[in-house]
Amino acid sequence: NILKNKEVIIFDLDGTLTNSIGNILKCTHYTLGELGYPQPSDKAIMSTIGKELSEALTSLLPEDKKSEGQYVTKRYREFFMANADFQIDHLFKGILPLMQKLREKGIKIGYASGRAHAGIMRTLNGTFLFSSFCSFSISSISFIFICSNIFKS
Repeated sequence: NILKNKEVIIFDLDGTLTNSIGNILKCTHYTLGELGYPQPSDKAIMSTIGKELSEALTSLLPEDKKSEGQYVTKRYREFFMANADFQIDHLFKGILPLMQKLREKGIKIGYASGRAHAGIMRTLNGTFLFSSFCSFSISSISFIFICSNIFKS
């Protein structure tokens, strides 16, 4: 049994538990369109997922506009925060029963993400995932928050 003797399992949040690709595509297309930049293909945008936001957006700009990457990033964040449709993450099918099974077995659950703390908390609070976790990691800050009493009941 793969779960035998496991006390903690850590999942990547983005792209493993939640399907955030659609939101990234929508917000990127919206931002670049609003600012008058050429639209990259979905494939080009998807190839930047996992990079730091400013690096990803700058890489999508035409060569003569790369110096505007910080401005585009600022506007992306503003558009993202102003539009709730960009912020709603959807869980992949089967995640709820998986998390329930792990909790029944007393296995602690952690999430890892390259997002900022606010983005992680928005996803956890917007889904049932908040009630299932014991810790998460923010790669840009390089430490783990431990929530020690989540599974004591």
